[in-house]
Amino acid sequence: MDPTELQKELTKLQAEIADRYGIKGRTLRDQVRKLGRWLPRYERGQARVLVEAETALQHPKMAMLVQPKPFHHAKTALMMHLEGIDPAERRKGMMLSIAATILVNVVCAIGVLALLWFLVQD
Repeated sequence: MDPTELQKELTKLQAEIADRYGIKGRTLRDQVRKLGRWLPRYERGQARVLVEAETALQHPKMAMLVQPKPFHHAKTALMMHLEGIDPAERRKGMMLSIAATILVNVVCAIGVLALLWFLVQD
């Protein structure tokens, strides 16, 4: 398979990661590094395969060694995972998590203040 086609597919994947997770990077390696544990274990492994392919595609002779079957399998698995992510739902979940944390902290602070007030009254 032509290395330029593989590079185009990697560029599409980078755009999809930037769209779904909001993580931008010059290379797929940068994006995968920033994603870290947001990706499930299996998808991280597939992303690693794609990062290795991206590195090989930078060199003309190494680009011919990239096997298309594992490349497409990894790309398909990662794209299927990315299609299941709704950016608006992720943002809403993050905001609810932050709001719940703040609420718990406020309730705990009020409880401690009430306990101190009760102890001081005696």
